[in-house]
Amino acid sequence: KLEVNAHGGYLLPEYSFLNSITKDYVKSIDISFIKETRGKTEWEQIYKFPEYGISFFYSTLGNDEILGQEYALTYFFKLNYIRKKRFKIYQRIGIGGGYVTKRFDLGDNYLNVAVGSRLNVHFSTRLGTEIKLSEKFNFNAGLSFDHFSNANTSEPNLGINYLTGFSGISYRIGKSTDTKLRDIEPF
Repeated sequence: KLEVNAHGGYLLPEYSFLNSITKDYVKSIDISFIKETRGKTEWEQIYKFPEYGISFFYSTLGNDEILGQEYALTYFFKLNYIRKKRFKIYQRIGIGGGYVTKRFDLGDNYLNVAVGSRLNVHFSTRLGTEIKLSEKFNFNAGLSFDHFSNANTSEPNLGINYLTGFSGISYRIGKSTDTKLRDIEPF
């Protein structure tokens, strides 16, 4: 599947100084390539056919001059809590690398005490719904929590957290294959 989502939300400041430099909402977009499991093993059926993939993520951070923007490439795993024929409720957890366009600099950007390096770790978790619109298209919506920091490789390392609502569309590439259901012996 190919999935595209747009996000809008807020920085979650751990420290009050971030409130004073935030000028705008957080706006993000992600493009994901997703592989669906189909029941080749028992655990895939037991865990309601989880999905996994990679995602390219772009986000503003509420102040382009001080905090800049973030680009990230993450690997994720998607667990389906409720999986019906036309509806899913899922949690998606991902981790990967991120690049931030602005970082702390004592002479040029001393107000950005949240991020001390351009390269960072990006972590995200989502709670979402997926509604099947047709054989090829699904509608997605939910909440996403994202965090990035440099894992204390340079100072400062407060990191940035943000909460966004998202919605988007996914498109099934190729033919749909049926899931394999098997009898699973009781534990």
